[in-house]
Amino acid sequence: MSYIRIVMLYMVLFSFVSGCSTDDDAEEAAWLHGVWQLSYNPDNDDEDELVFKPDGQLVILTQHGQIQGEYALDGDLLRMLVKVNARPVITEFKLSPNKDKLIFENGAEYSRRVP
Repeated sequence: MSYIRIVMLYMVLFSFVSGCSTDDDAEEAAWLHGVWQLSYNPDNDDEDELVFKPDGQLVILTQHGQIQGEYALDGDLLRMLVKVNARPVITEFKLSPNKDKLIFENGAEYSRRVP
């Protein structure tokens, strides 16, 4: 990948991350804060849990440890930015109409974990 493309990619990622955590965003996303677990798993993927914090931070709890990242809401989309093997990865989920499910592109669904 050329240097210019790398710089442009990081500029896009920086603008994504810089918009992740304002006070208004935290209030708007209050319904999201907490732990979400895989509730429908059509591809038998790993049973990761997603932890959304009020400051725009995200923790993915995997079988092999934790992955730190950031998230942002954009209409009916949830965008997450994490680093995997030192590479930035953006993942999107569609929000269900009543915001009780996060739906991945393969149809997998996450639901809020009941305490």
